[in-house]
Amino acid sequence: MSAGEEKALKKLIHECCDAEEFYQEAAETTEDVGMRRLYNEMKDVHTPIIADLSKRVESIGGTPEIDTTIIGDITSSFGTLKATLSTNTDTTLVKSLEDVEEDLLQHFYGLYKNSSELSDETRAILKHHIKMLKDAYVQMKEARQVIVASAAA
Repeated sequence: MSAGEEKALKKLIHECCDAEEFYQEAAETTEDVGMRRLYNEMKDVHTPIIADLSKRVESIGGTPEIDTTIIGDITSSFGTLKATLSTNTDTTLVKSLEDVEEDLLQHFYGLYKNSSELSDETRAILKHHIKMLKDAYVQMKEARQVIVASAAA
C-alpha cells in the first residue's frame, strides 16, 4: 500500500467519523421519536465502514486515526444550530445529513474510480461500502421527501 492510499483511507475514516457525530447530534436535537430512531440507525451505518477502513490501514502497518475533523465538527454544530432555529428542525437536519451522505458517497466513489494507487483489497472494501453509502443517501433523500410532503399538508 502506498502512502497515498493510507492517507486517502485515513481521510475517509475521518469523514465517516464526522457523519457519525452529526447523526448523534441530530438524534439528540430532534424531539420526534421516529426521527431519533432513524438518525441512530444511520449513525450505525458508518461504524462498520470505519472499522473496515481502520483494519485495512492497520494491515499495512499504519495507525488509523479514528476521530472527527475540525470541519466536520463545525458542519455538525452549524447544522444542528440551524435546525434548532428552523421552523421545522427535522426538515433542516435531514437536508443537511442528505448532503453529508452525498459528499461521502462521492468521495468514496471518486477514490474507487480515479485512484491508480489503490490495492485490489482496498478497492474491494470501497466497492462494498459504496453500496452501503448509496443506500444511506437514498434513505435520507426519501426521509426528506416525506418530511417536506407532511409539512406541506
